[in-house]
Amino acid sequence: MNLVKKTFIIFLLAFTVQMLLLTGMVALGYTQSERTWKDIRMERAHDAAVAVLTSTDAEVMLPREIAMTVYNAQGILAASNRGTGRMRITQETDLQSVRIDGQVIGYYTTGTLSFRSDAANQEFIDTLLRMFLLGILASLAISLAAAVYFSRIVSRPAVSISQVLRRLAGGSLDEPVPRNGSPEIIAIADSALALRDRLIRERTLRSQWAQDIAHDLRTPVASLKAQLEGMADGVLSLDAGRLTRAVAECDRMHRLIDDLEQLIKLESPEMRIQPDTLDCASLAESLLERFQEAAEAKHISLSVSTETTVLRGDEPLVFRALSNIISNALRHTPPSGVVRLAFQQKDSVYRISVTNWGDVIPPEEQQLVFDRLYRGEFARRTSGSGLGLTIALRIAELHGGTITLSSSAHSGTCFSLELPV
Repeated sequence: MNLVKKTFIIFLLAFTVQMLLLTGMVALGYTQSERTWKDIRMERAHDAAVAVLTSTDAEVMLPREIAMTVYNAQGILAASNRGTGRMRITQETDLQSVRIDGQVIGYYTTGTLSFRSDAANQEFIDTLLRMFLLGILASLAISLAAAVYFSRIVSRPAVSISQVLRRLAGGSLDEPVPRNGSPEIIAIADSALALRDRLIRERTLRSQWAQDIAHDLRTPVASLKAQLEGMADGVLSLDAGRLTRAVAECDRMHRLIDDLEQLIKLESPEMRIQPDTLDCASLAESLLERFQEAAEAKHISLSVSTETTVLRGDEPLVFRALSNIISNALRHTPPSGVVRLAFQQKDSVYRISVTNWGDVIPPEEQQLVFDRLYRGEFARRTSGSGLGLTIALRIAELHGGTITLSSSAHSGTCFSLELPV
């Protein structure tokens, strides 16, 4: 059921409920008015009976609009405005007594008091019913017109956005998204715009990613294939150096495939972390042990400072993220340089920073270094899959955190893994 029909039905139901309430209130008002009218008539009849029974004036007249008969205390007819009436009381079911100071001085009876029996009252009721019915019809017409108008106002931008979303789903990402309508519709339009921009960016990254993967795999595969063919044809000698280089190319492909597999796993919707309390000193010792040999090979000094003793996180994933960051820092730190690892806790954030004084990352590249397979101007001169920082950022996001980057010649390049306490 579309929005127009739903709005129409809702308006119709609301109108029906209002009309039922209004009808009930009119009926209640009519009943109350009729009761009041009868009470006033009965009061006038009682006053007229008192006047007849207590007055010595024979000219006292009974009200014409009320058919009534008055008897004295002995049951003898005292007055009547509906013919001669009975001379004595015989049997009256609606006989009313007249009392003064607690003493019965007579009786009276009235005909059936009907609000509708009065011609003026009947005309008033008929006019009121006609106006009520006309009012209901006019209100129904206005409500239906308002329902249709309102539903069209609401549905038109919603339909436009739904059409844009369908075209986005079909791959047409250049469609403009209309931003008009109610604030809620505009919020949906903004979300659609954000989705479109995200899809465009993902499509660009996916295309670039596919090209980079093909390039990064094609180069070692081509080199390895050429060497193997040369050795098979006898053009190249089968020696340890060539075999070592072939193994290095295989290792490069293995690292790239391993990182791709890890990133796909981390970006899976089913991925769940298993946080635990981690000892910072033990984590730092494990990281130093892993990278000590690589640091010594470049005469790089690895230093650690721990201002907090524990942090909360998934140990294998945190270790992997820090390993990727430190590995990246070692690659870009010149020989005899320094890489500093620091554990801190500030307010509600654990901050683990890795700082090196190598090549400065230009400001225009700082927002791109976490993209898949992105390798900046300086990174192209070093080995690596181009996925290490992407994996580290994804791990941080799974913990509800992030990674920040600052880079300058004075303070060095600092990657900070921030995890919530």
